[in-house]
Amino acid sequence: MNHLIINVIHVKGNREREAYIVNELSKVPFKYEFVLDGNIEDLSRERLAEFFDGPLLVPSPASSCAFKHFLAYEKLSREGSLLLIMEDDIELFPGFYRMFTKSLEEIKQSMSNFLVNYELSLTLFVNRSEQKPDKVLYKKERAKCTGLYLIDAEAARNILQYARENKCSVPIDIFHDELVRKGIINMYWSHPSIGQQMSHNGKVKSLIDNKASGGKRQLIYKLKMAYRKIRQFFS
Repeated sequence: MNHLIINVIHVKGNREREAYIVNELSKVPFKYEFVLDGNIEDLSRERLAEFFDGPLLVPSPASSCAFKHFLAYEKLSREGSLLLIMEDDIELFPGFYRMFTKSLEEIKQSMSNFLVNYELSLTLFVNRSEQKPDKVLYKKERAKCTGLYLIDAEAARNILQYARENKCSVPIDIFHDELVRKGIINMYWSHPSIGQQMSHNGKVKSLIDNKASGGKRQLIYKLKMAYRKIRQFFS
C-alpha cells in the first residue's frame, strides 16, 4: 500500500496552505504530488470548454478547483489504478491510517468503478441503524464534498467521458452527485469519517467562496456538530 499516491488539490503559490498540508502529510506513509496546473491564471474559456459549460466556463475559484480534480482524473486514467485525492485544507483525524487501511481491504473484495468519500459532513452520515461491526464502507446514493476521497481508474475514465459529452456546469461536489444519481459511478461513504476540511469548520477561510473563519464560526460549527451527533444516534 505504500505505493499509493496522493494528489493534493492546491493553489500554486499559496505558501501557507502548502506548509500546512506538507506537515499534515508527514503523518502518513504515502507519497504525494501537488496538482499545480489549473490556477485561475492558467485557464481560458477554450481550455475549460473541454469539460465545462455555463458559469464554469469563466475562470474562477470554482472552475479552477474543479479543473484540478479533472487533471487528477486524467493522470489516474493514464497511469494508475487508485488515487487518493485531498484538498489542501484537509485535517486528518487520529486513526486515519488504520481506518483507511481497513477500507482498502473491503475495496479489494468486490468494488469497482467507485469513489469512496472519507470526509466528515454535518448533514450526511451513515445512520446508526446501518452501521455494522467491522465494516467501514457503505454504498450511498449521494455525494459529499471533495476534500478527501479515493477513486479508481474506471470511475475516473467514466467521469471524464461523461464530462466531455455532457459538460459540468456546477461545483465538483454537486457534479459528483449528478454522476451517482445517473449511475455513472458508485459512491461509498466511510464510517467513521477520517478527515475534514478546515474551511468547513471555520479554522481557515475558504478559497472558493465567502465562508467565514474564526471563533464565531467555529462555535456555530461545534453546536451544529453536537446536533448532528444527536440525529445520528437516533437514526
